[in-house]
Amino acid sequence: TFLNVSSEELRSAKGMLNQYGIYDRYVVAIPGAAWGRKVWSSSKYCHVIDKIKAETNIDIVLLGTDQDNINSMISEKNNSVINLSGKTNLRQAMAILSLSESVFGSDTGLLHIAEALGKTVNMILGPTSKETGGGVSLKISNNIETDIWCRPCSQNGKNLCYRSKQYCMDLISSNTVSKAVIKSI
Repeated sequence: TFLNVSSEELRSAKGMLNQYGIYDRYVVAIPGAAWGRKVWSSSKYCHVIDKIKAETNIDIVLLGTDQDNINSMISEKNNSVINLSGKTNLRQAMAILSLSESVFGSDTGLLHIAEALGKTVNMILGPTSKETGGGVSLKISNNIETDIWCRPCSQNGKNLCYRSKQYCMDLISSNTVSKAVIKSI
């Protein structure tokens, strides 16, 4: 069962993107999540964005809420991204997702919506997993995760990590994510 957006919603999304100088292909990044343990580091996201931009020259749009501080951190370090965090409602975000080439980011609702729109998703999984209801569903999409003994540690990522560092996220390299995203464009 796929989600749909109307032609008017698509037209409106194109108009919004045009206001930010996006007239062609782009990738959506969704770094934020309701639970901090599911959020990968801003420096790794910046590295992935730089690599995508250098190898493909495709624009990157950040989506999320105005509460997603990581998006502000990323856009402060990388002025080539278009940060639409907090500037869209759910239907506008859906239209922007539906027009994108590919989507990547944390295990969060907008990535699941992107898949329901038929988009290729590269989902970064740390404390959650397919077994706990996280992860991707489409064959064209990828779960990017580490296979370590302590995960999954939480159904939704809200539990604090009991290890000295959060290896499930720290061990995921930016090169692994950038290769997956570039391959999906």
